[in-house]
Amino acid sequence: MTVDRKAVTEALKKAAAFYFFRYGFAVTFEMGVMPWGSRRADLVANKVSGKIVICEVKSSLADYRSDKKWKSYLDFCDMFAFVMTPELYLKLRHEIPKNVGVLCLDPKTGYAYMAKRCALLELIPENRVSTLARLAYRSGELSKRTQRSRTRVFIGEPNDVEVSFVAKSRPPRKRRKRHGFKKLNRIRKAQT
Repeated sequence: MTVDRKAVTEALKKAAAFYFFRYGFAVTFEMGVMPWGSRRADLVANKVSGKIVICEVKSSLADYRSDKKWKSYLDFCDMFAFVMTPELYLKLRHEIPKNVGVLCLDPKTGYAYMAKRCALLELIPENRVSTLARLAYRSGELSKRTQRSRTRVFIGEPNDVEVSFVAKSRPPRKRRKRHGFKKLNRIRKAQT
């Protein structure tokens, strides 16, 4: 039975999330760690103490070898780990740096386990504050991520206890009709 790469990636991500959740971490998926989301980590786990772990999910050998951006995540976390299948780890175990950990998904039990321990990295305080601020912003119930327009709230209305925070959709903008140069030239020739 062959499983597509997307299904493998989602299963690895979910198993890693539950692994960290078991140890008291809060988990965020697909979070931008650099300004404007230029570097998006697959999984960011953080504790109340401020400890930050970033994980990158690798579903194939080609995926691991083609990805060079993971080294830039080391400046934004206390620990860094790859999440992969045990078969892939056996192929890559000599290529993975010493300070990087590996989480594997056990196909028999369905649980993730730490195949290679993460080393504690030196995290700059400014980057810790920046990453924790991004995590706090993403977890807010009302933010520019969740609320796109204003919501009116009136006292005395029957629904004043629960206010729905559903973003209102704007009417579609009218698009100007744009003509290509060939069509404009034909129109000009026809007018003369």
